[in-house]
Amino acid sequence: LEHKNDLIRSVCGGYCPDKSISLPDNLNCRTYDANEQYRSRKPKKEIYREMRGVIHSQLGKKRGVSISVCSMFLDKENHDSEFGRDELCTKSGKNRFHALTIVGFKEKSYAGGKKERIYLVQNSWGSDCGYRVDRDKCIEDTGRFWIDEQTLFNNTREIDAIYFD
Repeated sequence: LEHKNDLIRSVCGGYCPDKSISLPDNLNCRTYDANEQYRSRKPKKEIYREMRGVIHSQLGKKRGVSISVCSMFLDKENHDSEFGRDELCTKSGKNRFHALTIVGFKEKSYAGGKKERIYLVQNSWGSDCGYRVDRDKCIEDTGRFWIDEQTLFNNTREIDAIYFD
């Protein structure tokens, strides 16, 4: 974002010319563009590591993390949009990009030492998880649901993190 007023508009959802909102001078927003990293031929494993670092750093500071995702994975189980690059996501229509906020994560451990990370995601459409999210993954009346790391990361185009210099 070029100006802090752009940040306010993107967070608050509009422009209020009659209201004066001041932001601390040291408030900034940093974007990690997974789509761009993938286009530059960076290996998926490295992109996952970098994404995990940004997300876990923010969550460790008790800050949510805004992400732009290809919403196709909500319709089609195990969909991989290659960080928002596939045709289903780039065409206009119902399968376009959608904003979500990551608010938590946990690791599941399995026999043999295998671990799986899952993320708690807050949807922007209210207290309902929506018709696309499996009921067993939805936390009723909160708009939050759990999703595995690989599916979430494969369909995340950008991560936006607010921080203080």
